[in-house]
Amino acid sequence: NLEVVAFGDRLWWLDPTWGVCSVDPFSDQPEHRFVELPPASVLPDLIDLAGTPVLGRHRRVGVSEGKLRYVEVSNSRKPFVCSSFSLDEKGCCWTLEHKVAFNPVLPERCKVLEDHIPCIAAIDPFRANFLFVIYGHFLIVVDMAEGKSLGGRYLPERAGDQTLCPSGFLVPCTLPTWLESSYIPCAGTFMLH
Repeated sequence: NLEVVAFGDRLWWLDPTWGVCSVDPFSDQPEHRFVELPPASVLPDLIDLAGTPVLGRHRRVGVSEGKLRYVEVSNSRKPFVCSSFSLDEKGCCWTLEHKVAFNPVLPERCKVLEDHIPCIAAIDPFRANFLFVIYGHFLIVVDMAEGKSLGGRYLPERAGDQTLCPSGFLVPCTLPTWLESSYIPCAGTFMLH
């Protein structure tokens, strides 16, 4: 359920227990590469990988500020700990950039979520220190450089469901500047009688 990321003429995908794999899909002789996760993130073998889908909600790779990044939420109780790593230029090891403990900020009218662990929804493609997490039915922005939660937005019931893989509906992307001034025709018309 984890997405594939394009970076540096290669496709990258995460094995949340062990490391990141990559391949050049256009090569005549595809060469597979593997980069192990940071030592504290590598987990022992899970029986039949039963925990992998759950673990995949708390670990993610993405591209931000021109680097491949690996982020994780590692604490199961408040304060939660977010760690962010970047892949070096040789593509062989990870550098810790941020490690921050944070408490999600929810509106006052919301009940306290005792048994929820934040799911990683996205890494901001322009600001590597901004991480989007889903906590209950809220999308929250965490500023890892400042070490605090910046608040969030309520998600519809189905979108905020902890059983869904967050990447299914929130995809970080950069759009071309010309798109703002382009005319996009309507697919159809809606008439109300």
